[in-house]
Amino acid sequence: MWRSSDSVRPWNSLNPDEKRLFARMAEVYAGFSEFTDAQVGRIVDYLQKTGQLDNTIIFYCADNGASGEGTPNGSVNENKFSNRYADDLAENMQYLDVRGTPATYNHYPTGWAVGTSPQTVEACTMRSSHARFSKEVRRGVSGGCGSHRP
Repeated sequence: MWRSSDSVRPWNSLNPDEKRLFARMAEVYAGFSEFTDAQVGRIVDYLQKTGQLDNTIIFYCADNGASGEGTPNGSVNENKFSNRYADDLAENMQYLDVRGTPATYNHYPTGWAVGTSPQTVEACTMRSSHARFSKEVRRGVSGGCGSHRP
C-alpha cells in the first residue's frame, strides 16, 4: 500500500538547493497559516468591539490533515501529482521566489506534510503520515478544532 511518491526524504540527504527550496515551501505554508489566523482574529476583534462576541458561537476547524500530494520533492503545481507527472528540482527552483503567488499551485514535500499534520504523534508513523492516508489506512480523519461559546 505504501507508494514511493509518499516517502519522506531525510533532511540530511538533501543538497543545498533542495534544502533552500524545501525551507521556502515551509515558509509559504507558515505565511498562509499566519495570514489566516490574523483574519480570524480580525473577525473576533470586530465581534468583541461590537458587543456580539458573548452572543456568538465560533468553531474554528482544520480539515483532515496536511496534504501529501507534494511527493518527496514538493511541487509547483498540484495537478502534476493528479496526472502522475513528476516535478524536478530545476523547475521547482525556477519558481522559488514566486511561491505563494498566483504563479504557482504549491505543495510542500511529504516530509513537511508529516511534520505539520494535526494527527501529532500518530503522524510520525508510516501508516498515518498525512491526509491522504486518513482515508486509505485509518478509515477516518482527524483534525484540529477550537471553539468559543458564550
